[in-house]
Amino acid sequence: MKHKIDFYEHPEKYGDEEAKVGDKRNFRSRNENSLLELTRKFLDLLRNSAFHIIDLKEAAQILGVPKRRIYDITNVLQGI
Repeated sequence: MKHKIDFYEHPEKYGDEEAKVGDKRNFRSRNENSLLELTRKFLDLLRNSAFHIIDLKEAAQILGVPKRRIYDITNVLQGI
């Protein structure tokens, strides 16, 4: 049986010496941060926006990702 690694219990073991036990920063699972999932969320934002236009800086802020990640999303959409 595999055990889940709990970063919040032992942050010092996983490369974050400054983090304290119970520190609940905005960490996301790999699935939530995947390019596929972010692209889906971006498309939802686009569908729900006025005239299907959205500011990329605003999208990055809403999705909680760096702006360069938004460029990854737009590159995926260009490839379709």
